[in-house]
Amino acid sequence: MALNPFLSMRFPLLTVTVAIIISARYFGSGPSIAATIAGAIAGSFLFDSGRLASSSESLGLVPYLVASFLVIWMMEALRQSRRHAEERLAHVRAESTRREREQRFAAQLRAIVESSDDAIVSIDLNGNIASWNRAAEDIFGYTAEEVIGKPISTLTPADRAHEEAEMIALIQCGGHVKTFETIRKRRDRSQIEVALTISPIHNDDVSLAGVSYIARDITERKQFEQRLTQTQKLESLGVLAGGLAHDFNNLLTGIMGNASLALQMRTPEAARERIAEVLRASERVALLVKQMLAYAGKGAFVLEPVDLSQQVREIVPLIRASIAHAVALEMQLTDGLPRIEGDRSQMQQIVMTLIMNAAEAIGDGPGTVVIVTAATASGGERLVVFEVRDNGCGMDDATKARIFDPFFTTKFTGRGLGLAAALGIIRALHGEITVESAPGRGSVFRAVFPVSEDPARSTAAFPA
Repeated sequence: MALNPFLSMRFPLLTVTVAIIISARYFGSGPSIAATIAGAIAGSFLFDSGRLASSSESLGLVPYLVASFLVIWMMEALRQSRRHAEERLAHVRAESTRREREQRFAAQLRAIVESSDDAIVSIDLNGNIASWNRAAEDIFGYTAEEVIGKPISTLTPADRAHEEAEMIALIQCGGHVKTFETIRKRRDRSQIEVALTISPIHNDDVSLAGVSYIARDITERKQFEQRLTQTQKLESLGVLAGGLAHDFNNLLTGIMGNASLALQMRTPEAARERIAEVLRASERVALLVKQMLAYAGKGAFVLEPVDLSQQVREIVPLIRASIAHAVALEMQLTDGLPRIEGDRSQMQQIVMTLIMNAAEAIGDGPGTVVIVTAATASGGERLVVFEVRDNGCGMDDATKARIFDPFFTTKFTGRGLGLAAALGIIRALHGEITVESAPGRGSVFRAVFPVSEDPARSTAAFPA
């Protein structure tokens, strides 16, 4: 009895089956099907007897074909499954990498926002604060918990309440807002100067999500610019005043000399009175020239160590008779104050000018002028402070900006040279003077002088 051709050819067909599996594993279904067909053809012709298989005997190849196609299907399914798994894994890895990159980017943005010295705030389309960084807390004084959800107008002075609303409306219409300088208020109601940059925040679909609000505190920069401008202006005026005073002085010398000679001559009495009036007017002009020279820092100084507290004690009784009785003078003078290098007559002019101005700011009173002397230190330099405070009418910013200008005065009878001359003297002595004032809150004039290098004894203690 002849063997089943599949069994009789089991070893050659087994080899073909291995080829089918390998083809299905590495090359796909096409090559593996070709290998199956080739095996079936070979099985139809190759038998142990060497004769051609009959139809009934060829049916023995059916199991081989079924098994082969099953193997091909399974290997193809495994290959497809593995490919899909690899694609899913690659997608997961790519998505994970993208999320990590976005997280790192977001963390970097948060770090940039939180470490910035500028206030960075986001605002929703209703004008309410949505985020608030650490610099915003430092600049405006509010914590994030206090302002998030509140309108951005919380930071806006009443006279500028329209600014944010106009900017947000412009951005909503697609407009662009250039960086501009303005005033904002802090939690303590004090005002600061800021440079504002307002920009749109867009969603992924380019729709408007909100507005970014970046504020840079430029208060110190503006104050420095104002001081620099004031210094340059005063220097220019000083040069002008010095030149005029020099020319006036030369002219006055001739006028006063000739007038004096005329009085010594035999002159009619009526003429003598006129000449005497010329001399008196010339002396008043000479005093103005002296003040102009003092403002220009070109006055004649006789420098010596001066105890400022003692100088104030000597001058105040003389001033007392010239001011209203309702104005009280309160002295807070430091004993044993270190000496400063100065001219006694010029220091007397400074003291009298500042005290008289303070008393006149109070008017008929009642009010108080506080006079303070003290020792202090700044940047390792020893200093002496002379401060005059009053609770008078105060000054607005416009007046304060011009208070040291020559010939500027708020008094009907004033010449406008007192404070200008005081400033010139203080600058010539390498000192500084500052003013703090507001309408209805009085004024504080604070002059600071370097301590003299003279080894004169002093017992006042310098603060650390």
